[in-house]
Amino acid sequence: MKPGVYDLEIYQGDTFRRTLRLRQRVLDTDGVTWISGAYIPLTGYTGAAQVRETKIATDVTATMTVTVLDQTITPGGVTLYMPASATSLITKDQVWDLQLTAPNGDVTTFLAGAVTLVQEVTRL
Repeated sequence: MKPGVYDLEIYQGDTFRRTLRLRQRVLDTDGVTWISGAYIPLTGYTGAAQVRETKIATDVTATMTVTVLDQTITPGGVTLYMPASATSLITKDQVWDLQLTAPNGDVTTFLAGAVTLVQEVTRL
């Protein structure tokens, strides 16, 4: 499965929190166009997300906490979180991705994209 593209804009030095709902991609009746299908059931899944300078960089710039939400309330829901101390370490545009691990141990990258940094002015 090819990950969906989802770009992030992160304000340096600010707390970052984003709730996403993941859907299946299915072919439309024309057999060519991809459209959003049902929410992906994520019961029992765990997640990881990292920000790096490039896709092949060995050093991790920042790590996001990934929380899989209660699937009976928010099907397909995950929350990404980074404290201000983590976003302050991001000093230029980067890349990121989201990997989820199924209860059986299968790992799938669901989303990937660019991180656009908005540099902070106020520094506490």
